[in-house]
Amino acid sequence: MSAGTVEKHVAAVFEKLGLPVSQDHNRRVLAVIRYLLLARGGRARAGVQPA
Repeated sequence: MSAGTVEKHVAAVFEKLGLPVSQDHNRRVLAVIRYLLLARGGRARAGVQPA
């Protein structure tokens, strides 16, 4: 599997999660934050930083 194929699949996952392309935020980090917030019963939105 090529690196380009992996990137396309990862981008599709981020899109399904509602994580927009951003110069200010890393979508991989936002995905982990979203997962952690949801795992502890919180609400998660794209770009939300935990308090």
